[in-house]
Amino acid sequence: MTDARRWAVIESASNQRFVFDSNRRRQNIGASELIRRVGEQWVREAIDAVAPGRIEIVVAASGRALLLGSADDLRAVVRAVTRRALVEAPGLMVWGTIASRVIGDEHPGESLDRLYREHAAGRAHLRGPEAREPRLPILAADSFYGTPVARVERRHGSLEQLGRRALACEGAAAEARQRMADRIERELSALGADPSSLEAVLTERSLQRGADVVQDGRVGIVHADGNGIGQLLLALNRLDGALFTERYRMLSEALDRITWSSLAQAITETHALLNADGRRPVAEWILPVLIGGDDVTVIVAGRAAYRFTIAFLRAFESQAAAHDGITALLEELRGAGAEGVPARVTASAGLAAVDSHHPFSHGYELSAALCASAKARQRALSPDDDRSTLDVHVLFESSLRDLEGIREPLHLDQHGNRRALWSPPLVVSRAGDPGDDTALAPTTNAMDGLLAQMTRGEGGSRAALPSGAVRRMRAALLESPETLSRELDAVVANAEDGVLMKQVLADQGLGAPADGSGTERERPPVLLLTAIDLVDLSEGVAR
Repeated sequence: MTDARRWAVIESASNQRFVFDSNRRRQNIGASELIRRVGEQWVREAIDAVAPGRIEIVVAASGRALLLGSADDLRAVVRAVTRRALVEAPGLMVWGTIASRVIGDEHPGESLDRLYREHAAGRAHLRGPEAREPRLPILAADSFYGTPVARVERRHGSLEQLGRRALACEGAAAEARQRMADRIERELSALGADPSSLEAVLTERSLQRGADVVQDGRVGIVHADGNGIGQLLLALNRLDGALFTERYRMLSEALDRITWSSLAQAITETHALLNADGRRPVAEWILPVLIGGDDVTVIVAGRAAYRFTIAFLRAFESQAAAHDGITALLEELRGAGAEGVPARVTASAGLAAVDSHHPFSHGYELSAALCASAKARQRALSPDDDRSTLDVHVLFESSLRDLEGIREPLHLDQHGNRRALWSPPLVVSRAGDPGDDTALAPTTNAMDGLLAQMTRGEGGSRAALPSGAVRRMRAALLESPETLSRELDAVVANAEDGVLMKQVLADQGLGAPADGSGTERERPPVLLLTAIDLVDLSEGVAR
């Protein structure tokens, strides 16, 4: 049957920059809320106003909508949404593209692919949002984005100059925080979790007074994203055209539900860990910033960041595996002969731990680069290994270099080999995985084993690897190879348990090979430096 409808896509662009340009948390989540409204709210309201009942919504997600309808109706919706964005979301780039021809006898997936190519080509001809508010003749710049000042307010004893963008973001912050809290509360209830876990989320009152997540030296910026989702969407082209739209919609909605539920589960588990030792209760340690589909960015107190990230990845995996619709879809695609369909849906994450005053935009860029690194690691796994992955870096410098530039000096020239001193991306172990992973494929089990040796036991019992020796090893790793060898020998000689210390160093490949040979490929990755940084991060002493 010939389909006389057309595809249309409405999308916001440069979302990360729009959200993360400011270090003011209230503006961050307000910006995220404006992006959410584009796809989830404004599109629906525009359809109700100009084409009620005549347009099919296939996807209505944060910052993105995918529609089917006639050219005239779609044009009216695109016009209404983009005009609203100009007024209510200054600084956000929103544009829409209507397919150049009807679907006709084509497979809907092929027609959609062509729309995306047209959409990408059209963006190149659009002027950026900066051109909307020129500062010539000379106008005062606001305190956050450099746009013309619209209002001056006295806050916390000083004057702040606010432009339209800052005012719009702050104006949306209260609703954003309440909406997130309501959604997390519903997910906690659905999980049967302790509702007190909601205390973990930064309150609106704290946001109003400019507070951050609980301070312990550093904050973790976590960016996570589903693996292979684009490949799954492409594989939908193997399905019958009548099923394509239905399955596309189901997958989009399922990923959104799984992501929110996994966030709530990770908050519950981490909150329990943080408050398990009977010390002063820990609250307001997390702020969800951008949650859309399978894309997540949150700010987490440093002490909670590593455990939260692992908990989220494990929850995402398990909930995706338990979702009947996704399980059936994977089987359906494999039955249709689609290639590259995973055994299960997983995710990857990047964790950048930075000083609380470090530029948020740079911290996010690092977390996104770390997530990309983790994704590359996941793609390199064997086809039978479908676990999630995580890359982490604790930043001590104040420069704004990219990830490659930050890590370049962290190499060790030893026995003719140049070895990286940071942990490669970790594969997230599942329950039942062996506790001692293969050295050349480091997992969270391997990292956790090292962390356990450096951490005090229950009741404050002494760590197997005392902090003094650990600090000495860290300093030695950053020195010359000659100094490293001498210092490590001294650490072993002075250790209470020299056998254990020697074994730890051997596991890291930091001693000369027994036969005097060896290449970098034969040596295990050095997890030690990253492990030391993670211990300091979790104890709130990483400065």
